[in-house]
Amino acid sequence: MDWLVAEETLDALGLGYLADPHELMLEDGSWLRVRIAEVSPEEIRVTKDEWGETTATQLSYTVPFPVDEHLLRPADPLQR
Repeated sequence: MDWLVAEETLDALGLGYLADPHELMLEDGSWLRVRIAEVSPEEIRVTKDEWGETTATQLSYTVPFPVDEHLLRPADPLQR
């Protein structure tokens, strides 16, 4: 997805979409529940979703933009 399409999609959905949980595929092929922390024309930074745990170590990952849908996908909000 190119930047213009992404921008139009966010305009249609609202920026709240960025707060929804996502899943990031790790190098070992497993999925990690993450939240989008930052988006730029070059990359997307996500952080591990710790479900509000304030004492957890914050893990961050960076993926290139545009992102492959097989690398970062919307998560089921009810699954942990």
